[in-house]
Amino acid sequence: MAARPDLLALQGGLGVYRALPPGVSSMPARAAMARFPSDQGTRLVAHVETEGSPTDSLWGSWAVVGANGHVLARTRCELSISACDPTGRRVAQFDAVVPPGDYRVHIAVEDRRGHRGVVRLESSVGPPELGFALSDLVMVCGTLPGTPLSVYFEVGHLAVGTDGRSHFRYRYVVRGVAQEGQPGPRAQPAFEATREEENAGPFRRQFVSAPIQALAPGLYEFEIDVLDLGSGATAKRAVRFVKE
Repeated sequence: MAARPDLLALQGGLGVYRALPPGVSSMPARAAMARFPSDQGTRLVAHVETEGSPTDSLWGSWAVVGANGHVLARTRCELSISACDPTGRRVAQFDAVVPPGDYRVHIAVEDRRGHRGVVRLESSVGPPELGFALSDLVMVCGTLPGTPLSVYFEVGHLAVGTDGRSHFRYRYVVRGVAQEGQPGPRAQPAFEATREEENAGPFRRQFVSAPIQALAPGLYEFEIDVLDLGSGATAKRAVRFVKE
């Protein structure tokens, strides 16, 4: 089923039906979710991409459904040209602020020739973090051959000094990981770096680039540790990716 997003299973596989209407053919689609803490709650962000040239007419949509079946957000937009692969991929981003709870997220891409791709994701949102907060990691570029890895994240509630400035340090590591079904010892870092940043105020969106062009194709993990130099608070996040 994981390889057939156009099929939908009911009650743990007791029934399976095609998620696409008659006359509609499947097209490739990939999506990922991230959670960003905010003063209003948690912002769910979905990134979706599909194959497409700059001249293709491609559209994307999403719907966020709560555990009670209520739709909290629904949006549709035209897909943009990918900055990582301008001639071969189209992308879109959707976001909505949601209260704590469990959510099902339905994402779709379509063209005007009867093709449609669907992705179904789940996300769990906890209570708001009152202190130092670190978002999930979002991959921007890096899976294509010859491109560096680009990731961004957000930090909130940094300790601010009397001058209105905050200071934090982050360390990131890129490691190769074993494929599923092949457990093994934690791999040594393929690349790592540390950097300190000064910021105006308690909030920062940080972009990080890692030169992974020389790495062999395979499964990798990008891990980041962030230290608030003002309060001593720390947080860690990681995301896995496949280098083509």
